[in-house]
Amino acid sequence: MSQRPQFVYLYDGAFAGFLTCVFESFARDEEPACFSLFDDPRTSLWPERAVETEREKAERVYRSLRCRVSPEVQRWVRHGFLTCVPDIDAEVERFWKEHIRDVNAWYLARRRESDVVSSASPEFLLRPVAEQLGFRLMASRVDRYSGWTLGENNHGEEKVRRLRREYPGLEIAEFYSDSLSDTPLARLAERAFIVKGQRLEPWPERSLRS
Repeated sequence: MSQRPQFVYLYDGAFAGFLTCVFESFARDEEPACFSLFDDPRTSLWPERAVETEREKAERVYRSLRCRVSPEVQRWVRHGFLTCVPDIDAEVERFWKEHIRDVNAWYLARRRESDVVSSASPEFLLRPVAEQLGFRLMASRVDRYSGWTLGENNHGEEKVRRLRREYPGLEIAEFYSDSLSDTPLARLAERAFIVKGQRLEPWPERSLRS
C-alpha cells in the first residue's frame, strides 16, 4: 500500500490541465485519489488540491511520455483522456471555435482547394477545421468513444501508402511539416520545407538522402 499522501486533484477539465495535475503529483510526491472538475459538487473523503493549468508543465509531462516510455503510450494517454469527455463532438467544435485563429498565417496565405493535409492525429479531431478551411484530409481513423485506432496509424511510411491509395497519381509541388518523421512524404515533393513556428526552412538534405 502506498505511503504517499492522497489528494483529490481539482482541474479545469482540459487535457493540459490533467497533465499539469500529473506534474504536480510527481513534484509533491503525492498520489491522486481521483481527478475532479473545479465545480464538481460531490463531497470527498480525501483532501482536495486545486491545480491551475500550466502549459509548460503539461508539455513537459506530454514529452516525457514519448521519450521515457513510448510514442504508443503517449497516444494511449491522449486518446484515453478523450473517452472521458461526455460530448466529444461538441468539445471538438468548441475547441476549433477558440483556436482556429492559431492556424499559422503562412499557411492561410498559401492554402488552395487542392491541398491535402496528412496527419497522425485522429480524423474526428481535425474534420471540423478541414471543412472550415476547405482542405482534403487524411488522418488516423480513431474511434472517438474508445480511443482505439481503426487500422494503421497514419504516420511515417503509412502516410505515403495512404496518399497513393486515396490520391493515385497525385504529384506534390510543395510539402510542409514540423516533424522529420514526415521525411517519406518530403522525398516525394518537388520542394519540401520544415516548419519552425512561423519560419519555413528547406528540408534537411541529409534526411532526404538517408
